[in-house]
Amino acid sequence: MPEARAARAAGAARRRTAAVVVGALALAAAAAVLPAPSGAVPGAAAATGASSCTVSGATLSWGVKESFRSYISGSIAKGAWTPEGGATYATPAFGWSSGAGELGDDAAGDVATGDVAFTGSVRFTGHQGVLDTTIADPVLRFTSPTTAQLLLDVAGTTQEGVAVSSPDVPFADVDLTASPVDPATGALSFAGAPATLTAEGAAAFGSYEPGTALDPLTADVPVACTAPVDVEEAAVASDADPGASQTATSAPAAASGSEGASASADAGPTTAALAWSAVAAGALLGALAWLLVRRRRLAVSASPTAHDDEETP
Repeated sequence: MPEARAARAAGAARRRTAAVVVGALALAAAAAVLPAPSGAVPGAAAATGASSCTVSGATLSWGVKESFRSYISGSIAKGAWTPEGGATYATPAFGWSSGAGELGDDAAGDVATGDVAFTGSVRFTGHQGVLDTTIADPVLRFTSPTTAQLLLDVAGTTQEGVAVSSPDVPFADVDLTASPVDPATGALSFAGAPATLTAEGAAAFGSYEPGTALDPLTADVPVACTAPVDVEEAAVASDADPGASQTATSAPAAASGSEGASASADAGPTTAALAWSAVAAGALLGALAWLLVRRRRLAVSASPTAHDDEETP
């Protein structure tokens, strides 16, 4: 009888152990094929809710101020101006070309803000060298669909002989009301936009009061814009059509060559898969430990000494 009871106990223990081991292996198998969490939608990380426009080949034409040019070339100052570094002059305006930059969304969601930078300078001299002022590297800064600023590096001496060295001076406010920014047209072109001297410009230039009307600006700013992508819509589309998501994400990888392929190959398991693997491993180890303990107890119960003790009244 004791031997039969021990045999039945051992069989039951083996069945329970087998069930636990099978369950642990099932958990491990599930972890191996567990998909990525729904929040980690391929392609959604690259999606953006913002639009952007790249600018290249822009041109700018501006005469600074006609009365100032007349004063420089007149009989009092007996001076001149010299375009340098790519700037040009064709009466009645100075010219800059090859402007480049980017425009992005403003607070209202319009693609209307950003900088377009040019290179080149104009040096004004007069009064036998007392006046020697250089304006250089203009930046056309769009601040809204209807406003912009002209920034200039100003250096040298004013007509009063005051030394100045001021980079990126917000020199003039530009009114674009008559030609509002509209990147959808493929170019931001405006002609004769009114410009007024700012307080910073007046301090750096030293010849006129803030608010003085300057010569109007004319510019042609070609743009290439990317349409905005809604992050939530991209995620929903990716869930609905994984193949489309794969196509969208494979294009950048192909463009980047071996780097894109390496990044895809190095992608590790998801956090959820790692968690399930840990649970499965813990269950398997627990089953093995329980099995060892159970076997030891069965061995003890099946020993002759145990039988003798069990049969002793």
